[in-house]
Amino acid sequence: MDRTVKTKTQSPVPAKTAAETANVRKPKHHGLQVTVARREAAGLLAAPGVPRLLDRVEVVAIVGATYPTLWDWMRAGKFPRSRIVGGKSKWLSTEVDAWLATLPVRPLNGDAPTKEVAS
Repeated sequence: MDRTVKTKTQSPVPAKTAAETANVRKPKHHGLQVTVARREAAGLLAAPGVPRLLDRVEVVAIVGATYPTLWDWMRAGKFPRSRIVGGKSKWLSTEVDAWLATLPVRPLNGDAPTKEVAS
């Protein structure tokens, strides 16, 4: 059965079903936002020693972790704490760069075994 509704201009428009009129949440393209931020963030740490304030989206893109994960790392002392700038969380690029430099290098198959130093 073809249900049509006439508009003011009298052109037939198909009537929407209940499923079509329900509040269906469209996904936001956060992935696109992160991808753009990641591209922009590639040059953010390119000038070592020049401090810059990084916002949450930039830090998440640089680190490659979610914000809740960063929050947990900050609470545990594993990641630099943010600064409050105008009510927003901002990180010093020099501190994020220093944190990145402390990350371990992934060993590859065929690498010589590393000797652990006894403390």
